[in-house]
Amino acid sequence: MKRIVLIGILVIALALTEALTEQSMFVHLPDDQHIDDNIASMYEQAAPIDKSLYESNEEAYLRLFDNSVRHTFIVRFTHEEWNGMIEDMKSYHDSFGSYRSNNYRKVDITYRDDDKEVMIHDVGFRSKGSNYSRDIPLDDNGSPVPFHFMLKFNETFDYAAGSTKYDLLRKRDVFELENLYFKWNNQEDASYSNELYAMQLMENAGVIVPRSSFAEVQIWIDDALVINTLYHMFEDIDDEFLKKRFTNHRPDVGNLYKVIHPGSLHPITDLSDVGIRDWAINERPTYGLETNTLNPDYWDLITFSYISTISDPLRKKLILNQIFDIDRFLEAMAVNVLIGNPDDYRGNLNNYYLYFDKNGQATYIPYDLDNSMGSGWGGEPAFIDHTLGNDIYTWGHFINNPRPILWDTIVSYEEYRVQFENNLMDLIEDGQFSAESYHELVHTAQSLYGNLINIENDKTYFIGMKTSQVIEDVYHYRNQRTDE
Repeated sequence: MKRIVLIGILVIALALTEALTEQSMFVHLPDDQHIDDNIASMYEQAAPIDKSLYESNEEAYLRLFDNSVRHTFIVRFTHEEWNGMIEDMKSYHDSFGSYRSNNYRKVDITYRDDDKEVMIHDVGFRSKGSNYSRDIPLDDNGSPVPFHFMLKFNETFDYAAGSTKYDLLRKRDVFELENLYFKWNNQEDASYSNELYAMQLMENAGVIVPRSSFAEVQIWIDDALVINTLYHMFEDIDDEFLKKRFTNHRPDVGNLYKVIHPGSLHPITDLSDVGIRDWAINERPTYGLETNTLNPDYWDLITFSYISTISDPLRKKLILNQIFDIDRFLEAMAVNVLIGNPDDYRGNLNNYYLYFDKNGQATYIPYDLDNSMGSGWGGEPAFIDHTLGNDIYTWGHFINNPRPILWDTIVSYEEYRVQFENNLMDLIEDGQFSAESYHELVHTAQSLYGNLINIENDKTYFIGMKTSQVIEDVYHYRNQRTDE
C-alpha cells in the first residue's frame, strides 16, 4: 500500500514539476488519471475516523480553562522590552506595510487563580492579529491600550544553543502548553462573552476547537500598571493541541494547515498558495503548513482539493466520506449559522485549519469566532443585519470570492442537507443555543470579573431572532422536500 501511495504522489509530483512556470503557475493541470489515482490511494489508505475527542487528564491544563475559576495573568515588561516591541512593530510596518511583527520580547508572568500563584520567568511575548486587528498598542497620547497577544513558554531568545538556559527553555511547557493566546474585546461586545460562547457551542457539538476561558490581564511596565482589563484566553492550535486530540500524546503528528482568505479549497493550481509561513519576510500563503516544516510535503492538501472534480457523484461521496470528517464539519457549519459569523469558511473563505493525520484523514478545525452573536463585523454587503437576514443555505457570498467548494460539494447530497438541518434543530431544541445558556455564561463572567469591568448581556434579541429565522428556514426546506 505504501508503494501505491508513493507512486501516486510521485506521479503527481512529476506532473506538477514539469508544468510549473517561473511564476509557480501550472501551464497544464494534472490530468484526470493522475488525480484519480492519487485520490484512490488516499481512500484506500484511510481508516474509519475515530469520533472520540482525546482529552488531557492534566489538572493544570483543565483548570486553566475552567470558567468557574477566576484567572489572573500579570505580565511584567521592562521599559526596554516594551519599547523594543513597539519598535519591532514600527520597523515591520516600514518594511511591509503592517504591524505584524512576530518577534518575541522577554517578560515575566505571574498567574493567579483561586488556590495558587505561579511565577514564570523569561516568557516570550508578542502582539497578535491580522492586518485589521493589529496596530501599535498606544493611544494618541502615547498611553498603552489593550491588544491581542501571544505568550510562548519555550522561547529561547538569544541564549546560546546548548547552554543550560537554552535547553531549559526549549523543553519547557506550562499548563501542558507551549503557547497561550489572549484576545481583548476589540469587537465592543457588552457581554464580553460572545467568542467563548461560540467556542462552547462548537465543543459541545463535538467540533474540535481550542479550549478557552476568561482571564483578567494586568500589564506592567516596570512599576507602572498600564493595562488592566478582561481578556479571553485560548489554547494555541499547534503540535501540543494535536497530540492531545489525535495522537494520545505521541509525537508523530500529521500535516496541519492554517487557512486564511481566500481559502476556498478549489483545486490548487498555484503552488505559491501553499507553503510555510515566514513572518520575517511577510510570507503568508493561503494554506500555511504549521507542522512537519523541516520536510514539507503538501500532497495531502493538494490531492484533497481535487476531490470536488470527481465526475461520478456516488464515488465522490464515498471517497469524501472516508477521508474527511463530514460529521464535525456539518456541526461546525450549523454552529456558525446560529452564532452569525460571516468570517468563516462559508462566509469569507477564512479562519480555519485543516489537519491531515498520518492515515490521510482530514479534519476541519475552526478558530477566530469573535465576529459573532451580533458583535463585530457584520459581513456587509454580503450579509444582512449580522446574518439575521440570511437564509441557512443561500447564506452570504462576496461577489469577488470563489464559492466554498467543499461546502457546496457536501450539501449537493440530500443526506447531508438533512443532517445539517437536524444539527441546527438539535442545538436549538436541546437548549445549547438559547438565551438561558448565554445568560449562564455571562452570569459566570459577572460573578468572577464584575468588579473589574461592566459586563451586560445584550444578546437576548439576537438569539431570539436567530432562533426564529433558523426554525422557519428549516421547516421551509423540510416541507419543500416532502412536497417533492
